[in-house]
Amino acid sequence: MEWSVRILAATFAAFSGACGGGTTAATTAVSGNVAARSFDAKDAIATQATGSGFTFGGPATYVEITDYPGACAQESARLQPANGQRLVLGLASYDSGGHAAPPVTTGSFTVHQGSPGAAGSNIAQLYYDGGCLKAQAHAGASGSVTLSSVGGDGSLEGTFDIVLTCDGFSSCSGPDAHLTGSFHSSSCTALNVNSTPACG
Repeated sequence: MEWSVRILAATFAAFSGACGGGTTAATTAVSGNVAARSFDAKDAIATQATGSGFTFGGPATYVEITDYPGACAQESARLQPANGQRLVLGLASYDSGGHAAPPVTTGSFTVHQGSPGAAGSNIAQLYYDGGCLKAQAHAGASGSVTLSSVGGDGSLEGTFDIVLTCDGFSSCSGPDAHLTGSFHSSSCTALNVNSTPACG
């Protein structure tokens, strides 16, 4: 019986490979702790917008990674689980005139704080909170985000190696947090980085 199960499994694997299966899609995952909490990523969504809490000086792309499922539906309802974690990766590419725009190609984006980026640069800005009403808010201190795919449907794939800091937030405590991970985000026009979701 065990032998026949092995043969069946091997046959299925070979058949899947022949049909184009066996390729692994990019996943959404976060490694590291923020304020002693791990981040078990469950969803990733993205939109293009101008974010008032960010200093790109123009439109950008925003990827929101959450440790709860149904992130787009939650954004539509303007809700967030009381202890739900959100990590927002803001990404902008600057043209030769220094104007920000959502990225249209792959590349590396350096984490930057403060004034808009220099002409010709790719810049990332970060925001994290550990619950509704901006609990344990953090900003980006350093690191980078790398886009590996920019879909025409608004989806994005990539990886990140970043450091978050409490500096500048009175509601935040604890040491800087080093996070690494990957994302495969789907488009969500309801994502509004300018709003503060209520507790859902």
